[in-house]
Amino acid sequence: MSFETEVHFSKGHPSFAGHFLGNPIVAGVLILDQVRHALQQWQPGAVIEALPNVKFATPLLPEQALSIRLEEAKGKTRFRCECDGQLVAHGELRLK
Repeated sequence: MSFETEVHFSKGHPSFAGHFLGNPIVAGVLILDQVRHALQQWQPGAVIEALPNVKFATPLLPEQALSIRLEEAKGKTRFRCECDGQLVAHGELRLK
């Protein structure tokens, strides 16, 4: 079972004003928040209890498209975020 969606972070997002001024990148917490939103689209009412394993591989820049894929297998929910086929972040969600 899986779900996939795509998101963008506009240059006007307020977090960019203080996050690496002059060379902004998307904060990891914003990426994880979009993972949470994707989970809600896929499984309404699902609640994240913990993020036992999260790794960030490549910075994401404003305006870049981020593909979020959620997958459930063997009782685990995992996510993978990519931009233009390059890994940005991945990990596991523990649901209540």
